[in-house]
Amino acid sequence: MSKLARGGVTDLVDLTAYTNPLSCTDFQDVSPVRLHTCVGFYLERFVDSRHRALPVDGLVDVLHRKWRRLSSINPPVAIKVAAHSGTLSPFEVRAFKAAAKFHALSGLPIVTHSAQGCESHQELLLANGVSAPAIMLSHPEMSTKGRNAVSEASAYASMARCAERGSYLCFTDLTGQKSSADALRLRLFLALVRAGHERRLVVSGDSSWRVHRGKASVRNGSRGQDFTLILDVHEKLRGAGVGEAQLARIIYDNPQRFLRVGGSWQALSCAR
Repeated sequence: MSKLARGGVTDLVDLTAYTNPLSCTDFQDVSPVRLHTCVGFYLERFVDSRHRALPVDGLVDVLHRKWRRLSSINPPVAIKVAAHSGTLSPFEVRAFKAAAKFHALSGLPIVTHSAQGCESHQELLLANGVSAPAIMLSHPEMSTKGRNAVSEASAYASMARCAERGSYLCFTDLTGQKSSADALRLRLFLALVRAGHERRLVVSGDSSWRVHRGKASVRNGSRGQDFTLILDVHEKLRGAGVGEAQLARIIYDNPQRFLRVGGSWQALSCAR
């Protein structure tokens, strides 16, 4: 956190929907970077078994109760919702509809886990009354990985259509300056910049973390790195030819506009 602060980062948004952010309260008091929470539902297996069979309105109540519990200490700034693929399970459909309904009640923007099927996720939220600029589709570049990987051209076309409709795309699988493991994902990112979609792009880390007895630890950080990866990626994008004005929009303006947090410079860090 101190390294982030020295790099100019003022705010970090934790998008972990299945942990208790109140465990971070003591840590927040000493952290040089402001921490922000979310409410929502992650992938189905991480959801409380008592909630998986609830109807949409029951899931909205779950979100509202957590929002009330957090609001007096660290008000949530986003709603998180997740699905495995473009074909949603019955629970995932209800969770997306609940997120849309709670968005209408709270005004909080929605961040999806969309490693596969970002267009389907966007379309479902749009069909349930969420405006495109209130949607951030995270991990869409990861659709090029794994057993169900799509082609580079298909991934680009899908992301470009989502951006053209007005939603944000959050890249989380870029790696540090010394790594070329992200060559395909970096090509996708740069192609979106060249196509004029820079106002809809955000870069993030993807780390699991916890606070125990006042001490924070990061596990499974993006490519073995912690939240400070955002500083390294910033330099990597500059080296790849992204201009200073474009970097300012991607690293600062876009996440601040979407999440409505931040100070002089801000980075978004998505946590699993």
